[in-house]
Amino acid sequence: MHKKDWVEKLLEALWAYQTTWSNNIGHTPYELVYGKQVLLSIEFHIKTLRIAAQSGLDLSEAQQHRLLQLNELDEL
Repeated sequence: MHKKDWVEKLLEALWAYQTTWSNNIGHTPYELVYGKQVLLSIEFHIKTLRIAAQSGLDLSEAQQHRLLQLNELDEL
């Protein structure tokens, strides 16, 4: 990283800071400002348990799906 690259990296660093959970406050800065948890687009592609719970899906089915994905990764 060069000294001139900081402008390009600033937005990514700020987003990472805003969406990182803090032990001191018990929330992310994003939650404090907007009153809800941030929903990352990757969570739609990789079906997380949080998305399954919010969508009203059967959690046991979501857990089974996650275990299958992890097994596939082990095989690779």
